[in-house]
Amino acid sequence: MTERRRWDQLRQQLGVSQDRAALVRLLAATTNYTPLPHQARAHLAHVPDGTTQKLFLAGIGAGKTVWSMAECVMLAIANPGCLGAITAPTYDQVVNVLLPEWQALTDAMAANGYPLVRRFIKSMSEAHLVCGGRVLFRSFGKVDHLRGFSLAWAALDESEVSMNPVQVWDVLQGRLRDPRANMRQIHCTTTPQGLRGVPAMFVEARNRAAGIQDPNERSAALRRHWSCTATSHQNTHLPDGYIEALSSTYSKRQYDQEVLAKILKPSTAVWPEFNKEAHVRPWAYDPSLPYAISADWGHQYPHVLWLQQAPDESWIVFDEFCDDQIPRDHLRHAIRARCEALGKDPEHAVGDRAVKDEMAWLVHQFPRTWVHRMRTKQEQSVNRGIEVVRALLDPIEGSPRLYVSDRIGASQARRGLIRCLQNYRYRMRADGGIHVGQPFKDNVHDHGADCLRMFAVAVIEGDAGAFSAGRGERGRSARTKGHRVRRR
Repeated sequence: MTERRRWDQLRQQLGVSQDRAALVRLLAATTNYTPLPHQARAHLAHVPDGTTQKLFLAGIGAGKTVWSMAECVMLAIANPGCLGAITAPTYDQVVNVLLPEWQALTDAMAANGYPLVRRFIKSMSEAHLVCGGRVLFRSFGKVDHLRGFSLAWAALDESEVSMNPVQVWDVLQGRLRDPRANMRQIHCTTTPQGLRGVPAMFVEARNRAAGIQDPNERSAALRRHWSCTATSHQNTHLPDGYIEALSSTYSKRQYDQEVLAKILKPSTAVWPEFNKEAHVRPWAYDPSLPYAISADWGHQYPHVLWLQQAPDESWIVFDEFCDDQIPRDHLRHAIRARCEALGKDPEHAVGDRAVKDEMAWLVHQFPRTWVHRMRTKQEQSVNRGIEVVRALLDPIEGSPRLYVSDRIGASQARRGLIRCLQNYRYRMRADGGIHVGQPFKDNVHDHGADCLRMFAVAVIEGDAGAFSAGRGERGRSARTKGHRVRRR
């Protein structure tokens, strides 16, 4: 009992003194956690009065989630008897990402004689702490249920995945009112997704603070919205080749954003990387090489693309069909006729699995073709497809890996692929901002973009380069059952 009392007294002493350096030393001594320099700076930042607000912007693999859970453990130590909240976009992320990191730290502390968690109630997703207090583990979708609670601290992980991260932040910040709290704090860890959400809120707050004339007031206002940026390169614990593997598939914009953690100016254009001078090249169908087709059935606004992979392993769209108000039978006839004119069936065919009649016809019409139905959530993800196309248009190193033939480049079709690439736009918000991740559906530029996006994910990314000129069947990667409908 004496040891318990001493532990409670130590926690209260650390909280009242707000000695963050001592908290970091305690955590490092009782666990295997050794903060990297950028993590240590983030741990030490605070304001002596009021609520500390922190933004930890970092590239993937930079250690932001580990930092956040270590920060939460220290806040739980310093606020005995109080309530805290740990949140993430989905319940799956809470349970499978955040909770294991939290438990690894608290279990290590308990093993070294500093128990923090008394028990964890799985059905309620909350940890009951030694000497009172609780930690709630919640998804962003359940944050509204915390209205009415009085919190001492709160954490948001990967805020920019949320559709409305500022609302989540505001709800949690409004709960930070526990009068027993020694250290009130809210912090957010995320990889930026443009100037939006919590990063945009911090930029605005810090810009306001920078305009304060009095230097002392200006310094205090800046500390109240403390932020840092860490790149993936700063985590020395990453396995060898990790960042190089990302570089091989990322576009320059995606690399700057997800590895270097840069807040990039949002563009209304989905693919601002595309320009006719760089991405239109001479190409005529080569009968010695295989070809592939991709179809967005489009509900009277269909779009079908024909593609080949050149000997340099880049892909070229060499033909398209995008007539308006076309009956289903006419569309089928057009696809069949153009494929017959090429002298053989396509090696690959991609289509939207939701249009079952057309997919069944595709399988029946081309029995020797590898038919991709876009079955998995990753294949169906619009944002994932956008980034795959972006990486093909503007890779980090080397020339583009996706082109449009000069024949299509000269087309004046209203819904032609060139116009789709140039005019595919994100939705605009009522306040004039951009809904990043929500392309605008106008039945003009979206079907061609969807058609290209599906093909890029299913074939180019899916085969990871295995479908190369001259390799044919021997070069194909393994597929899970059901992805290939018919095979030779």
